[in-house]
Amino acid sequence: MHLISAGKLKKAASKYPDVATTIKAFCKTIDQAEWQSLIEVQQVYRDAEAVGNFTVFNIKGNKYRLILDIDYEEQIAYFKYFLTHAEYAVRPRVGARRKGMRTEERNGKMTLTINRENYLKLLDQVQLIPKIIETEAEYEQNLAVAEKLIAKKKNRAPEETTLLRLLVKLIEDYEENNYNLKEWRDLPPHEILQHLLEVSHTKQADLVGVVSPSKGLISAIVNGKRAISKEQAKKLGKYFKISPSLFI
Repeated sequence: MHLISAGKLKKAASKYPDVATTIKAFCKTIDQAEWQSLIEVQQVYRDAEAVGNFTVFNIKGNKYRLILDIDYEEQIAYFKYFLTHAEYAVRPRVGARRKGMRTEERNGKMTLTINRENYLKLLDQVQLIPKIIETEAEYEQNLAVAEKLIAKKKNRAPEETTLLRLLVKLIEDYEENNYNLKEWRDLPPHEILQHLLEVSHTKQADLVGVVSPSKGLISAIVNGKRAISKEQAKKLGKYFKISPSLFI
């Protein structure tokens, strides 16, 4: 899944040192996820819930709220807000669910047939010429257009989806080059495992018989004293319904 506006999430979360590892693990998990619905999100993030157009994640218990706008068909997650519990409690509910939105899901992306004239009209309408992003102002402009297109979900015209796919690529490239995201979210596998145990309300004891019959081995793996083997990574991936690569 493509997490965009991740640079803004990194900046927003940097104000709260106690959440640094959790946010890094969250970003890395999202990056490897291929969720097709809220139900699949909740298989990992048990407390995630839909609020209007957004998906709200509880972070560090209920100390913080991380809010995404997720387009499952296009596999895009747009970071919207990172709030303390107190800030979230007083924020007006935003983003009413649009009527007439189809609910069927598709695996993989469709090959779009677009109308050249309509595409050029769209570019004129959004006041944007897609190109490599070079400045923070251009980054903000591209994010603003992408946010509006993501919000339309399956009500987008083919030309709008085509533009959105291009903007996601341009934004990801800029964020990687200017926010150092790959290195920033690089965590050892056992810290990813600790994160998933927390957000899925799973206890170490629940992994007995799944990863290994040995409680001592599982404890050593969770605490980083033993490396996770490829076979154990596959078992963990199957258990948490996430890519085994997170644990290697």
